[in-house]
Amino acid sequence: MRRTAFTLPAALRREYTGHVTALKGYGPKGKSRWGREALAMLFREDPGLEHVGLGVDLIVKDVIDPVYLDENTEQLVEKAYRILRTQYPRWEGVQGDLIRAAILYRLSHEKRV
Repeated sequence: MRRTAFTLPAALRREYTGHVTALKGYGPKGKSRWGREALAMLFREDPGLEHVGLGVDLIVKDVIDPVYLDENTEQLVEKAYRILRTQYPRWEGVQGDLIRAAILYRLSHEKRV
């Protein structure tokens, strides 16, 4: 697995960390697994990645958080690069935007349940 880091708002990190650690079967060390599952969920339910980049310029990303990506997730990230860079060739920070979008997407779905 490859360790990577992404930036996000401190409030989102608190919400994300609190949510994941409270889930049965995840705990404090389950954040990366939850994040990988969130990326897979985003691709499965939003294959055009329309949720990625929404409002990204309006948020202050003031903390850094690590995530460990397995081979399958790395392939999804590469696919995202191709999709997003084809539409927006000058897009910078695709990986961080993708991870943040996946976290927000999954959080919004799990909080509704």
